[in-house]
Amino acid sequence: RAEFVTMVVESFGGSGLNSSPSYFSDVDQKAWYAKYVNKAYFAGYISGNSTFRPNDPITRAEAVAIVMKAA
Repeated sequence: RAEFVTMVVESFGGSGLNSSPSYFSDVDQKAWYAKYVNKAYFAGYISGNSTFRPNDPITRAEAVAIVMKAA
């Protein structure tokens, strides 16, 4: 999930990246992907209930939803 979100943010404009503060409790602010996850959340590409599960596989439905929101 973290890798996919990183690719989407880079593809649709990664300006304004910021790793702090993180909305998601399971995203460490020091993680390499934190700034991409935060950008995706604040840009409206992703949503959640306070957890992101960055190491879980992404489903096709999640991938399509993220790309459609980003586009």
